[in-house]
Amino acid sequence: MKAANDRKLIVAGFLPLYDFRKTLLLRRSKSRGFLPRFYELPGGNVEDGEDPRDAAKREFLEETGLGVEVLDPFNTYHSVIEDTEYVQIAYLVDCKSPFSDLRLSREHQSHLIVSYDEVGNLLITEEERGTVLKGFERFINRKK
Repeated sequence: MKAANDRKLIVAGFLPLYDFRKTLLLRRSKSRGFLPRFYELPGGNVEDGEDPRDAAKREFLEETGLGVEVLDPFNTYHSVIEDTEYVQIAYLVDCKSPFSDLRLSREHQSHLIVSYDEVGNLLITEEERGTVLKGFERFINRKK
């Protein structure tokens, strides 16, 4: 593995919807330099000195306009991209705002409400796909 010159802690929120059968994903804007048009969970960087749970709440609000309660962490992953090492903590979140308040930031061009079975067909990194699937597997009683 290539040595990283910089480290970033990132957080993401998994929001169960429709009786725990679906979740919210955001599509990165086509103008983004890194992974344009890829789908991802709402989330982002933890600022220096910021608690990761507070960062997850802040990032979810910034990216969606929705207030959430941050619950338990359910997944972490590690990756090195170019000279930066990333560690992501994914949390289960509970929406405290009406879903009609959804307003995307400029970082994202659209949103998608997806089921477990739909995740495999999306333009999404393998790490993020794994996180979303683990969210479904851990928190959603999926009927086969």
